[in-house]
Amino acid sequence: MEKNPPLISLVLLCYNHEKFVAEALDGVLGQTYSPLDIVIIDDCSQDRTADIVAAKLASLHDHIRFIRNPQNMGLLIAREVGILAARGAFIVDTCDDDVMHPDMVAEMVEAWRAKAVSLVTTNQEYIDEHSRPLGRTFRDCNLPADDSFETLVRDGANACCNGDSMGFERQVFKNSRSRTS
Repeated sequence: MEKNPPLISLVLLCYNHEKFVAEALDGVLGQTYSPLDIVIIDDCSQDRTADIVAAKLASLHDHIRFIRNPQNMGLLIAREVGILAARGAFIVDTCDDDVMHPDMVAEMVEAWRAKAVSLVTTNQEYIDEHSRPLGRTFRDCNLPADDSFETLVRDGANACCNGDSMGFERQVFKNSRSRTS
């Protein structure tokens, strides 16, 4: 085990997923990687999502930041709020209707450090409303990952930019913000 592993931030975005948020939160809290900085953003959910998160966190002694937006800001702004609150040099971004495997962050950090890359994405395994696997994934695990810009434009996603559980160095976020300002 590494003597001083880097602090990794995990940002969980929440909005109107009361049926799924408890399981998503269990996945976040069950990560094997340490040290982990957890930031949870509720984007002014109109259902019980924020109440479920608050109740779950009340029983924990860990220092987890729960930010409740006073009005709905939309996914991009809510994500930015979470990233700006994050303290780690590497940030993993996920949503309240996604369930993380316990070693997901550890495996993402291992790939980030071993390959000296700035961005790491994961594949997704589709599940039904009862968390049973449906036997398919976002992309075929037997084919090379397509990270082309052409695929992103055509399909609205590629192996790098699919919106779920992406990890990136803080500098990637800073660089993208400076280009849009």
